[in-house]
Amino acid sequence: MKNLISSVVKEDGYDEFLAKKIEQGKKDIENGHFVTLEQWKLETEQQLQNKATELEQLKREEMLGYA
Repeated sequence: MKNLISSVVKEDGYDEFLAKKIEQGKKDIENGHFVTLEQWKLETEQQLQNKATELEQLKREEMLGYA
């Protein structure tokens, strides 16, 4: 039953698309093209901090009538 539902919902060419993406992912790992979870967390935290700073600056400018 699960396979029937899966095959009804799945678009044509999806299996090939997925196989290609998996193969590319394996090649990327072999070639060292990846980031660790720790690196990703640090980068994401920095991006969030930058956006928070940007938002605070926009709020200050709006309060002062610059916007």
